[in-house]
Amino acid sequence: MPININARIKNIEVDFDNSVASTHFNQNTFQQIKTRGLFLTDLRLIHCASLMYQSKLSHSLSGRIKRALLTIEPSLLNNGNGGFTFLSEDTELDKTSSEVIGVGFAVHLMHSLLEVNMNTINKIPVNGTKKRCDFEALKNGTRFIFESKGRKLNVSGAKEEIREQKTSYPANVKYGVVTNIPRIGVPCKIYVTDPEIELPKINHDYQIIALLNHYSKAARLAGFSRLSEKINNSFDEMLQKQNSTRKFEAQSFDYEDNNEGVYIKKIPVLNESFNCYFSRFLEVGLKWRLKKGNVLVFALEEHIQRILEKQDFEEMLDYSFINEDEGGYSVLSDGTLVTIISKEEAWEAMHK
Repeated sequence: MPININARIKNIEVDFDNSVASTHFNQNTFQQIKTRGLFLTDLRLIHCASLMYQSKLSHSLSGRIKRALLTIEPSLLNNGNGGFTFLSEDTELDKTSSEVIGVGFAVHLMHSLLEVNMNTINKIPVNGTKKRCDFEALKNGTRFIFESKGRKLNVSGAKEEIREQKTSYPANVKYGVVTNIPRIGVPCKIYVTDPEIELPKINHDYQIIALLNHYSKAARLAGFSRLSEKINNSFDEMLQKQNSTRKFEAQSFDYEDNNEGVYIKKIPVLNESFNCYFSRFLEVGLKWRLKKGNVLVFALEEHIQRILEKQDFEEMLDYSFINEDEGGYSVLSDGTLVTIISKEEAWEAMHK
């Protein structure tokens, strides 16, 4: 399949309403984004947009990434202007892809401004009312809420919807992020609006269980199915014991992580390694064949993998991978990587 993904880092302008309280933002990042905009690659946009499908595809992280790619990529333009531009499809497709594109930009923006780890950002399940928020971000016992909207037109109407949702949702902090996607070759623009600033607290066990839920899926997608199974077993037992995590702290898993006939491929980024299993038929983890034999792969940073194997919850809470994308890959702060490798690399990994 042809893939229209540009490896270059692009820029999108961000406008903050006067109502936006920046108290909780990293001030250096906030000033840079206000002045210069938000920088990311096509892969980072797709990687972040996959959170759109967290509820619908709760057991398939690979399905989320594939759905985000298939939704965003067909209308993505690479016209050399350094910004993000999109083609018009038809009315319904525009509406669907605009929503997903908006999520990608909103997640990356709030991750950057709040300095929260990507492993703490979750989609909020539907609670029986149409008026609900989209995402939560957890940091140091604080629960931030943000709403994402992608709009071809009528940014002011989207802001008004956010204002209405804020008044009906039982949360004390709320940011609204509206991405304007003109679809006429004009670059996208982000508008941030209307937060609340009183902060509810979350408990220690809640944070750990949320992280384990996240990493069980990430481990499976990187091909570490045994590790994912172990994490899920701990997760289920914690829930049965009313969310108590104390029994499991620092209790290392007893298992062999290398399965017969499977090779661990190491993908170097800076001075660290990201690991994923490769098998003869690419059936383990996310190994998606693309045009000309290239393969889209998902990998897990080696250090967070070992933290999970040791069940070192305190280190897991503190973990963050700091890196800037360099076009050929997307690395998030949770220690997950999405990249495209050549057919030669894939062949070598499959026949070790």
